[in-house]
Amino acid sequence: MPKPIADERYVLLTTFRKNGDAKPTPVWVAPLGEELAVITLADAWKVRRVRNTPEVRLQPCDVRGKVSPDAPIYKGRGRVVTDPAEVGQVKTAMNRVAPSMSGTTSQASSSRASQSGSTRLK
Repeated sequence: MPKPIADERYVLLTTFRKNGDAKPTPVWVAPLGEELAVITLADAWKVRRVRNTPEVRLQPCDVRGKVSPDAPIYKGRGRVVTDPAEVGQVKTAMNRVAPSMSGTTSQASSSRASQSGSTRLK
């Protein structure tokens, strides 16, 4: 039995363009309650796609996005969070699983002023 997606270090996050084309991107995820957290630049294309089409697919992968042939596909819905309290929760969750990224994610988020690229997936 595969381990839960929340236990994975890297996940292939597939978001969808308005025309339905799939756009996979490897990302780090962190469990956050019943959701998974992802943090990225606020103006990243994956954030725009989640805002337009919240349906997402997740698969375990390696750092380069390579997925094993038998990897399960998890379907879910993404949402972009902008509330400062929720953004703080996402940053805290990400810092727990990837402490070496804490400086990078803080810079990435704060570089867009009040905008956030924090995304929660369920």
